[in-house]
Amino acid sequence: MKLIVKSGLRYYQKNLLQLFLSILGIAMGVAVVVAIDLANSSAIRGFDISMETISGKANYQIRGNEFVDDSLLGYIRHSFPYIKTAPILEKYIKLNVNKPITITFLGLDPFSERYFRNYFNDANLDFQNSIVKLMTIKSAVIVSNRFAHKYNFKVGDSIAIEVDGVNKKLYLCGILNLTNDEQQKSSENLILSDIAIAQDIFGLKNKISRIDIIAKDDQVNSIQNFLPKGVNITQADNRASAGKNMTQSFRTNLTAMSLLSIIVGMFLIYNTMTFSVVQRRQYLGLLRSIGVTNNEIFRLIISESILLGIIGTTIGMIAGIFLGNFLIKLVTNTINDMYFVLQVQDVNISTFSLIKGILLGIFATILSAIKPAKEAANVPAGIVLIRSSAETGLIAKSSKMMVYGFIFIVLGVAFLFIPIKNIYISYLGMIPLMIGFSLITPKFIITMIDLILPIFTKLFGSIGKMSARGIKENLSRTTISIAALSIALSAAIGIGSMVSSFRQTVIDWLNYRLNADIYASVPTNVSRFNDGTFPEWVIDSAKSINGVVKMNLYRELQINHKGKIYHLLASKVQPQNFERFVETLYDAETVWKKFRTEEVLLVSESYAFKNNIRPGDSLTIPTDQGYKTFQVIAIYYDYSSDIGLIFINMNVFRKYYNDKLYSGIGLFVNDSTQVDRVAEELREKVSPKLHFLVRTNKSLIRSSVEVFDRTFIITDVLQLLAIVVSFIGIFSAMMALQLEKSRQFAILRANGLTPIQLWKHIIYQTGLMGFISGLLAIPLGILIAYILINIINTRSFGWSISYYFDSIYLIQAVIVGIISAILAGIYPAIKMANTPPALSLRND
Repeated sequence: MKLIVKSGLRYYQKNLLQLFLSILGIAMGVAVVVAIDLANSSAIRGFDISMETISGKANYQIRGNEFVDDSLLGYIRHSFPYIKTAPILEKYIKLNVNKPITITFLGLDPFSERYFRNYFNDANLDFQNSIVKLMTIKSAVIVSNRFAHKYNFKVGDSIAIEVDGVNKKLYLCGILNLTNDEQQKSSENLILSDIAIAQDIFGLKNKISRIDIIAKDDQVNSIQNFLPKGVNITQADNRASAGKNMTQSFRTNLTAMSLLSIIVGMFLIYNTMTFSVVQRRQYLGLLRSIGVTNNEIFRLIISESILLGIIGTTIGMIAGIFLGNFLIKLVTNTINDMYFVLQVQDVNISTFSLIKGILLGIFATILSAIKPAKEAANVPAGIVLIRSSAETGLIAKSSKMMVYGFIFIVLGVAFLFIPIKNIYISYLGMIPLMIGFSLITPKFIITMIDLILPIFTKLFGSIGKMSARGIKENLSRTTISIAALSIALSAAIGIGSMVSSFRQTVIDWLNYRLNADIYASVPTNVSRFNDGTFPEWVIDSAKSINGVVKMNLYRELQINHKGKIYHLLASKVQPQNFERFVETLYDAETVWKKFRTEEVLLVSESYAFKNNIRPGDSLTIPTDQGYKTFQVIAIYYDYSSDIGLIFINMNVFRKYYNDKLYSGIGLFVNDSTQVDRVAEELREKVSPKLHFLVRTNKSLIRSSVEVFDRTFIITDVLQLLAIVVSFIGIFSAMMALQLEKSRQFAILRANGLTPIQLWKHIIYQTGLMGFISGLLAIPLGILIAYILINIINTRSFGWSISYYFDSIYLIQAVIVGIISAILAGIYPAIKMANTPPALSLRND
């Protein structure tokens, strides 16, 4: 066995470039999966760190829907003196530095904090010089040493911030000397102040965000019974759970899409191991003929694959960590756009992610090598020594393989239509489709070559004919290369078509949803959520502008109640603003009439999907007056939030919530030529007091589409990486194929074939292989697009997306296939054309 292993090592020593490409392909596949997993886990860990640091040692919290009256704290302390309590005022603000950034502002009571958070202990902060100033100086705040270093602040400096569109100045009276690594990370974007100072800064007199408490479980019911309507006691970790649940679908889809790289990588590994077997068929046959057993041959191939897997996976792990540093920014940007502000954005190297990457890489390598290893071990020695047996055998079996391929495709489609919500299982359903198309590949190649051969002969003469026939004559080699490239191209078609269709669906939705001429709001912290608010005087200013004939009013509010998110959109809209409904109890006009006159709700499609709501159902939501049950009379299309929206009439909202603020307005102008003038006048009226975003209909649609495009940048990166992995695969295959045929090329050279003709022969052949890969990728890509749009997306988010067929992705697939294959063939072409025939004809 030692001699057999040595022979295997010697083979790879002679084919170092192929060895390098094999390891690189494995490493790329592993790196993508590890990087995505690290980015996902880092984002969630960063959120956990922020929540843990902000919550401290509290195990319960007393919350209202947005704020609670601070007088409640005194009542609780008087009624439950044995329970430790601490008031908190928490708010997202904009820090106006060179590049404005959203950070967290915490108002705390220094004297209550010793049981909850350790910011104000003697080790972190000097009491005499900082705490006293913090409690007595107007707008005084403290920050961590990491914050001060990052933004170049020192004690005594003024810090410029923006709160709900209003610019304010803070006075830095002290710097926390934090040494704990996690505390440093969580405080990197955190400003602290005395809670009374915070109330003054934000204009929230007598209001706090919550009361943190440390209580025993058996005390909770007593506290809840004491609380007024609309105020509840919840577990402190409910907020973190709600945040994770909000992003679950996004993170699951990202992980599942990254697994496509491993699938492509498995084809590459299978490709590599098969080529190593095919190239050594005669040598393996000789080993078999002198007594080496089929089990020893099998062990040789599997041992080689394990070694390649270990090396490739190790490199992939290292590359994945570096790639994760890049992807974490894309992931957190998407989370910040869609869900909530993520303060901690460092890569957290998870042991679980690394172990998963190791197991995935090595398992994929071994799994990919089993079939070629069995083939090498089980073929009789006499047949192995006959070079043509592999090709004639595959050609003979191509029709049978095609039948099996169609069976796999049908099974895969049937599996995907099983009504389950598990996204990983849905993605696994695509594997039979890819296997099915791979089994169809040999017959497809034979058919295409028979059709193309006359055309190639006419266009390129005998060189073209020889190039086309060479693909069919070397079917055992070319099949795997074409299948691997077509799988990667089909994934690119499917993902590209899905994103394009989603984008066009969103644009169409925006065009009929945004029918006012002008939209205005204060800057938001999360792009898809209007969390900024403004008071009534802004509405009065807008009404006074000449040319404004009608107005839509909005108030958007997210309620985190016992670990569940309720995203409310209160509105007062014009009668002509009819919505496109997915499902209703009545006709559209009746729905809107009831919405304006009765206490009913509309819910978005994604909310209905995730909460199993149908028109006619009752929905109970928390209000400031306690729980209130409403009837849902319609489900409407909405793509602004995948957690779902609850649409409520503004008058009903004001009745049950103690809230008089607004999140946005939409203005209708009587003359379309006056839109810009009205927008500018509104800006001038409000801007001296408030940073107000005033945008026309077209500019708002444009900025919304920009946010959409930003959220899919990471998808584009994954597409590119999948194509890179496939390019490595076909480059490796081309190298192996051309090097194996070096003796044949040498004979052709000896018989008068010039180097340029040989170069053309290889380029024509690789280009044609790329063309066939592109054509084969088209039906699979369309099928993947349909699955992503109508099955995966629906089960993930509940959105209805129209499939917009765009031929550009099909054309791009063919072009990318041709270019990739030609580029992969350039080096082998140059190498073969420049190799002296005598050298290649020399026997080993």
